[in-house]
Formats: sequence, C-alpha cells, structure tokens
Amino acid sequence: MITAALERGEYPRHRPIPSSRQLSAMYGVSRTTVDAALQELTGQGLLVSRPRSGLYPADLPAQRLRAAPAGGREQPAAPVDWGSHLLTRDDPWPAKSLSDPDYLDHPYPFLPGQVAPGAFPEAAWLRASRRAFERAHAVHAVRDAGDADDPLLVEALVRHVLPGKGIRARPEQVLVTAGVQQALSLLAGALLDPGRTVAVEDPGYVDAARIFHRSGARLLFFPVDAHGVRPDPGADVDLLYLTPSHQHPTNTTLHASRRQEILARAAAEDFLVVEDDFDSEVRFRGAPTAPLRACDRSGRVVYLGTFSKILSPGLRLGYVVAEAPLVAELRERRYLATRHPSGLDQRALALFIASGDFHRVLAQHRRVLRRKFEAVAAGLRRHLPWDVGDVPSGGLSVWVQGPEGFDATVMAARARELGVLVIPGEQYHLRDPAPRTCFRLGFNAIREPLIEPGLALLGRAVRETHPHLA
Repeated sequence: MITAALERGEYPRHRPIPSSRQLSAMYGVSRTTVDAALQELTGQGLLVSRPRSGLYPADLPAQRLRAAPAGGREQPAAPVDWGSHLLTRDDPWPAKSLSDPDYLDHPYPFLPGQVAPGAFPEAAWLRASRRAFERAHAVHAVRDAGDADDPLLVEALVRHVLPGKGIRARPEQVLVTAGVQQALSLLAGALLDPGRTVAVEDPGYVDAARIFHRSGARLLFFPVDAHGVRPDPGADVDLLYLTPSHQHPTNTTLHASRRQEILARAAAEDFLVVEDDFDSEVRFRGAPTAPLRACDRSGRVVYLGTFSKILSPGLRLGYVVAEAPLVAELRERRYLATRHPSGLDQRALALFIASGDFHRVLAQHRRVLRRKFEAVAAGLRRHLPWDVGDVPSGGLSVWVQGPEGFDATVMAARARELGVLVIPGEQYHLRDPAPRTCFRLGFNAIREPLIEPGLALLGRAVRETHPHLA
C-alpha cells in the first residue's frame, strides 16, 4: 500500500510521509506492521531518513518508481512463456523421491533411505562440530576454500576410511562431494554427451539413469539376477554404472566371476566403470566383498562413497576416488557449480573420523541393523503367505519377490492406509512393462520394537488385496 502510494507520487519528495501512527490509522493495520514496512522500504532505498525530520520519498529515477496507469490500476504483465526459455529433455522416469520425507507421520516406515528417530550420533557429532570451531580448525571450517577440499578430511579418507575397503589412494585422487548424486552429475557432465553410451542396471537407481539421460547419452539397460548385474557381452559402451556390493535395489552382491569379467572387458574395450559402493559398510554374514576399485589395475574404475547412509541422509557428504586427471576435471566442474561442500561439515566429519567416533558409531550401527535384519527376515517368513526364500544378508533393505498374480503396487497402497510404508518394485524398473510382483522393504528408518507389528499389518494388507494367496 505504501509502495503503491510512492509509485503514484502521492507523497512529495520535499515533505515527510505521514507518521507510522497516521499510516496505521489510514490503512487499518498495526503500527508494528507499518514500522516493518517502513524499515523494508528504507532498506530498499525507496525512503530516506532525515535526522529529527522523518522519512522522505527518495529522489530516484523514474524507472525505480514506475507510475501506475490512469485510475491507479496496474495493467497485468504478460506471463513468461517458460516453455520457450527452458532447455528440457523428455524424462521417461518420474521425478519423485522414494525416501518419503514425511515418513515420520506413519507408524511403520519400512524405508531404506531415511534414519530412525534417535539413531543419529548426536553427542559425538556435536563434539566434532564444537572442535571444528576451535582456533586450530575454525579457519578451515568457515573460509572460502575455492576448489579445494578440507585437507584433514582428505587425509582421514586416505588413512582411515579407504584402507579398510582395500583401496589405496593419494590425496589428488580424492574429491569430496555433496553426496553420490552430485558425483554422478559431475561425472555425466565430464564423460557423457549425445555421442556416447552408458549402461545401467535394471532394476536400478532411477536418479542415476535420469542424470545420464539428461546428458543426451544413449542408455543401455543390463538385467539383474541372483548374482548381480548381467552385462550384455555384445554391448559397446563408454561407461558402465553399477552397484556391485549391494545392488540397488535388489541387494544382491555381484559374483566374483562377473567382477573379473567386467574388469577384463573394461581394460580390453577401453570403457570406464562407475562403482557406486552402495551400502557396502553393512554386511551381516561373511566377509565384505572388496570393491572393484581395489581390484582395478588399469585405473578405469571410478569409486563413489558416501556417509549419508551410515550417519544421516541429510549430511550430504560423499567422495570420489579416481585417477588424478579425472578428479581435476570434476573439481573444476564442482567449483563452477557449488565451489565446495560446507567447510564446517567437512572439518567436523574429519574430526569425527580421526577421533575414532566414526568407527565406533559404525560398529554400533551394524549391531542394531543386524538385529533389525534378523527381525525382518523372520517376520516376513511368518506373515507373508509365500516362501520368501533366502534373504541377502546385508544392506539396509530387503527385496521381496512375490508369486505370479501378486500386485505389489496395489498392496503397498493398502499398506499405507494401515500406516505401513514400503516401496513398490515397479518404481525401480527402467523399462516397460515394469514387473509389479516385487517390493522393497527397508529397516533403517523404523524403530526395532515396531518391526513385528508393522510386518503383521503388512501381511494383513497382502491378504486383503490378494485373498487367493492367503
């Protein structure tokens, strides 16, 4: 209202505007509201304060105070035709998150990509965050580091995290990212264009396929079976993206013979392998499988790691391990997009790792997840009216394959009505027609005591939507 009056020239520049009390009475609003508006207009330079005199309209060019048309009514501006401005590609997959950010509104969130209430190591993280503000660390936490990573975090990765995975790396081979998704976006920009071909797993990580699709590259889809991804021996690819430790979303581990085949083909055919080491820290039986990067002798494997799954999905910190020329290119692209991840979060994470808290939290997290996994495996056998078979022992979820005639999408909708969240398997398939007989059930976000009653309700949803299976 005051702005409109200024635009119409109702207040001469040589006279103060009415007092806040008068304006309050004129417009029928509180003085607090008027004072806030006057302060905002002063900050914008539309009003000028003169000591012991009041507020005056600023002496501004006409374009800053556009006059309204006769009658005091503004003519509506033509809306922007965004379709003619935006460069978009047809996206064959829906742009939606499978993590359900409102998951805490449901009693039984069987979701893999979220964290259970109270699971985040608050005390240990607060200690690390406070230390990040101490004199010795604060400059690294708050400065603009340009394109550089926090050297203490890179050292922690090289000395304390990667060796446990069997990976040797030099600092120039490491890049810190805002999670795996940023790493994939950087890689797509650096390595893909409309003349290149990338192969992905199907079912698989839909957002990775969407990122690669937006680069204009041609996509090939490799099927997944009980031994992981099954590469097409005749396919000619420039890049292969896979999740060998725990395949996303089926949770299978890539068989040793296929690992050797992929590495041999990459060297012989000169293509790159992007290894997303999804959920590799969580294994309940047997020894962890070494990453492809640890077995790579030609430098063609690009390794992606993250702290989001173990600590918190909201932390958004991950890393790339690759040969130095590629890391340098990714670093430049990251700089132009976001400069670098939060310096405070990087320094806090570095101190969190160096103190030993990270590995203590990881060990505790594994113990809790093992109990949850065992409860889920037993509960599925108890409450589902079919044999679920052998459940892969690792990761943060279970991929449940139903019998012929079972529709997981219909069942999941009824389960949601009962307060149970699971993800229909068709949402992970990249080609049509997508099978509807499977679903993904995570156990990271749900509290342990709620697993059994939640699975009982899941069984009820199955029986109500598929009475012929009961």
